[in-house]
Amino acid sequence: MGTKLIKASSGGASALNDLSDVTYSSGDLTISSLDTIISGSILHNSSGNITLDADDMALGEGIRFDDDGSTVAQFSVHHSGSHFYLYENGGASADDFLQIKCEASGVSTISTTDAAGEDAKLILKPDGDIELDPGTGTIMAKNAGSDVGKLSPFQMLMWGGAMARNTGSAGEHRMIPTIFDGTNLINGTGTDPATSYTLTSTADHLNNRIVVFPDDITVVECKWSIGEGGATNTSHTFHLMRYDIDADGDLSSGVVVASGVNIASDDYTQLRILSTSLSGTASELNVAGDASQVLIAFVESQTATNTYDSCKVYLKYKWA
Repeated sequence: MGTKLIKASSGGASALNDLSDVTYSSGDLTISSLDTIISGSILHNSSGNITLDADDMALGEGIRFDDDGSTVAQFSVHHSGSHFYLYENGGASADDFLQIKCEASGVSTISTTDAAGEDAKLILKPDGDIELDPGTGTIMAKNAGSDVGKLSPFQMLMWGGAMARNTGSAGEHRMIPTIFDGTNLINGTGTDPATSYTLTSTADHLNNRIVVFPDDITVVECKWSIGEGGATNTSHTFHLMRYDIDADGDLSSGVVVASGVNIASDDYTQLRILSTSLSGTASELNVAGDASQVLIAFVESQTATNTYDSCKVYLKYKWA
């Protein structure tokens, strides 16, 4: 097919239908032998949509954007995906490029190619923040397709270990220390730990029990483990409490954040790792990060006691 040139100054046909390869009907203009349009600047001001409909969208074909004969960018469809290519340096070559690919279910990939090496860096340099907001809450880091790390909105925290020798009675809610502390701090003997605590002696033992956060958090999940030395089977309850704390370290307004129970089953010879139930009140799962609230974990030997025991807490939380 030859190139057809239509110039307003050339005269010739008085109407489009006078040209042998041109038809115009019902708003559709068809030019059967047109390969190239040569013109000056063109402004296409459409009052509706502009649609580019190419029949050949295979690799290397499709819809191209050229600069004086050099392809700068291209849309194409191949390998079960829609592709956009942006070629290097104004179309200096088709070997090095940026590619955006969209496959089934919207699976999309942004990639770069340096045919001669590995210099096709991808640099993100916004004049503002960079936000990654995955619907699953998980961000994976990979190296050549293999997982090397995962970023998650959830954080993990573990504390506890060997408790002080238990010389007390069953039914006492003992605070679980964050580090070893040779004393027992007891706060209540009811169904739940007491909702307040007033310091009456040195504060170091309470400081070894509190968990403070630098920013606001929300508790997502809590597990605990218990193991005993001795010869007595007994049941245990676990409580994770949130308290308001004043400038002197006195506690008030305690609420149960999470709780659980371990039914007697040869406890002194078996290590138990147990789940808890979180509070059904969403606001009770939040802990302020301004040093006005703390978390304290408790364990209670319900029916009997062993002299030696170890208890740990495993907390999953997210920044609020």
